[in-house]
Amino acid sequence: MIWRVLIGTVGAVIVIIGLALIPLPGPGWALVFVGVAVWATEFAWAYRLLRYGRRMLRRWTEWAKRQSLVIRLLLGLVGLLVLAGAGYLGWQTLR
Repeated sequence: MIWRVLIGTVGAVIVIIGLALIPLPGPGWALVFVGVAVWATEFAWAYRLLRYGRRMLRRWTEWAKRQSLVIRLLLGLVGLLVLAGAGYLGWQTLR
C-alpha cells in the first residue's frame, strides 16, 4: 500500500510539473507522459491512458507523414507560432 501511495505521489508531482510547463517552450507534454508512465506501473487506468496516448500520437504522426510537403511545412509553422506565442506570454508574465 505504501508503494502505491509513493508511486501515485511521484506520478502526480511529475504530471503537475509537466502541466505547469505546457504553455512554456520545453518538455511539458513529455513530462506529463512520463508521469502517466510512472502511474502505469501500478494503476491499470493509467496504463490504459498511456496506451491511448501512444496510439493517438502514432495516428497523428502517420497522418502527418501522409500529407504533402506544403501541409507538413504549414504544420511546422503553426507549431513554431504556438511556441513563439507561449514564449512571448511567458516572457510577459516574468516582466
